[in-house]
Amino acid sequence: MDKNWMVLLQQQNQLSKMIYGKSERIILGVNVW
Repeated sequence: MDKNWMVLLQQQNQLSKMIYGKSERIILGVNVW
């Protein structure tokens, strides 16, 4: 059960990092303009 929870947490973390990275790039692009 703990292992499954850890895997779920890692996947969630990766997903949020991807989303954050994309939004960060968009914000940077807006700042450049």
